[in-house]
Amino acid sequence: MKKCIQLAAMVFCATAVSRAPYAQAQKARSKELAAEVDRLNWEGIDFSNDTRYLEATERFQKAITLDDTRSARSYHNIAYTYELAGDRNRALENYQKAVARNPQQVISWQSLGRTQYQMGLYKDAVFSGETVLRLDPRNQPVQKW
Repeated sequence: MKKCIQLAAMVFCATAVSRAPYAQAQKARSKELAAEVDRLNWEGIDFSNDTRYLEATERFQKAITLDDTRSARSYHNIAYTYELAGDRNRALENYQKAVARNPQQVISWQSLGRTQYQMGLYKDAVFSGETVLRLDPRNQPVQKW
């Protein structure tokens, strides 16, 4: 459908374009991307459980690259993998990235606080623990450290 408007002595015309096919294609692509991110995360978890930490972190990194807006879970997973591998500095860094991307992700705040506590960063650990309890007042694990 063609619509025209007249301003002063000039006429501007535009053809209305249906966005429905574009929106449907975007939605389908979003679902595919989410499925791929989930697949990479599960592969990373499996590699992590098999103590194949380098391969696990590679899967989590690829998931992060694919969809940064959904990456909080991936950052949490990579942090946990570093924690399992004994690299608390990298674990801390990635837990911080996870909570920065999704401040409502309680498990990441909880893990961040625990890691901070283990590293002697007590003031930071208290802040993280308070955040956990603000988000989830009945959280039992955070109360233990």
